[in-house]
Amino acid sequence: SDNEAAALRNEVRSFVEKNLPADIRATVEAKRLISREQAQRWQRQLNAAGWAAPGWPKKFGGTGWPLVKQAVLQEELLLSGAPAIESLGLGTIGPTIIRHGTEDQQTRFLDRIVNFDDYWCQAYSEPGAGSDLASLTCAARREGDHYIVNGTKIWQSHGHWANRALALVRTSQEKRKQEGITVLLIDLTAPGVTVRPIKFVNGTLFHSELFFDDVRVPGADRVGEEGEGWA
Repeated sequence: SDNEAAALRNEVRSFVEKNLPADIRATVEAKRLISREQAQRWQRQLNAAGWAAPGWPKKFGGTGWPLVKQAVLQEELLLSGAPAIESLGLGTIGPTIIRHGTEDQQTRFLDRIVNFDDYWCQAYSEPGAGSDLASLTCAARREGDHYIVNGTKIWQSHGHWANRALALVRTSQEKRKQEGITVLLIDLTAPGVTVRPIKFVNGTLFHSELFFDDVRVPGADRVGEEGEGWA
């Protein structure tokens, strides 16, 4: 109702006024990018209030709210001077794990996404496979209980912040190039991973390039069935 929306707006404004750290407010007002530490600090404030993952089900740390209420929250946070934090972990990767992941993956990863204990990037595009994503060549072969990943990804938003990535990799060659693609959850601190930030002309860091050199990924960190990542 309109009354409920108005009450939520007032609650959010009051919360931001009382809890937004001065250094983060100053960064937003100066129209500068916030740091990973600032993003994590503010996200934890939102998590303590129960607002960290507005679009997620309550079972996984979200609000369980309808879209209108989610929109009111997000609008008032921005109008009150809070930072707009781009988080693919919250926006797409967490929901992917909620819908397609195993119970073990949900237990290990979701709480850490909501609290920004882990920060995720999305490893899709490659130097030769951006708009034509199905042409990706970053490959993974199965060896026992692990996948061995080799290849390059590029244009990862906040890749220099990330310690984890949801990656599309090719596990087999098929006639139809959308087939044979698998989703892996990769630890970017693992041996063989190199993260190379890409600087904007003004020196700002936002995108990165990822290099995988015989990176071992547990089979338990595959999302869905092998070869069905495109779906």
